Amino acid sequence: SGGKNYGGLLLKGNEVQPPAATRVQMGWVVDLEACDGCLSCVYACQSHNVNSTGVLWIYVLAFKDIKREEPNFLIRTCQHCGNPPCVKVCPVRARHKRDKDGLVLTDYSLCIGCRYCLVTCPYGANYFQWNMPDKKNVYHETLTDYRGKWVIGNPPKGCMGKCTFCPDRQDDGRKNMVCALVCPKNVIHFGDINDSNSEPMRFLEQRKKDTGGNLSVFRLLENQGTKPSVIFIGQQPTRAAVPVDRPVKYSDWGL
Repeated sequence: SGGKNYGGLLLKGNEVQPPAATRVQMGWVVDLEACDGCLSCVYACQSHNVNSTGVLWIYVLAFKDIKREEPNFLIRTCQHCGNPPCVKVCPVRARHKRDKDGLVLTDYSLCIGCRYCLVTCPYGANYFQWNMPDKKNVYHETLTDYRGKWVIGNPPKGCMGKCTFCPDRQDDGRKNMVCALVCPKNVIHFGDINDSNSEPMRFLEQRKKDTGGNLSVFRLLENQGTKPSVIFIGQQPTRAAVPVDRPVKYSDWGL
């Protein structure tokens, strides 16, 4: 129908289309109004993926804005976009979108470290592994995803890494992520955002009802056409937003 197939993805015009039979898109609903900036999610992600010192796939930004004097929080992670620009620019198809659940992942065995994905991502979610990882990662040797692809844990030297939405936990039936599990405020809700009966979408609808429909909901840089799979509840930062000291420092967690 005028599209071109790239490794299971249909590239139609300027948009990546998932195969017709699979429309699942795993994503987040994030209740920023409940977030207190404790950084539990950041530490859990860093530990679970055995990332090198200073590599944080989740980052919690604290800011003040013109609408509110008290600090606001924004959780920055890979958006696992429905229309990911990083997939379209990868020359070796290492960066790809997984058919069954929409996860955007990197096949470390194919990645050549060209960093095109880093340049094209509007969210600043990518990290380049400049040196040998300073922590041993058992995932490198023992764990692949259900397709046999090496996409789990931190990358080897010379490859790109980013938040993966824990494909190991999706493939073995747990269907959750460590960042959501450790959050003491129940901020992160994970599931199929294309399914109105999924846990995150039911949570979102309940929050809308609780506020009489007066609920601020946004996606980051949605006007870029990336179709981000992370839905935020809370104040969307304006251009007047300025960073402020967070209540918990990264050094408090040894990060």
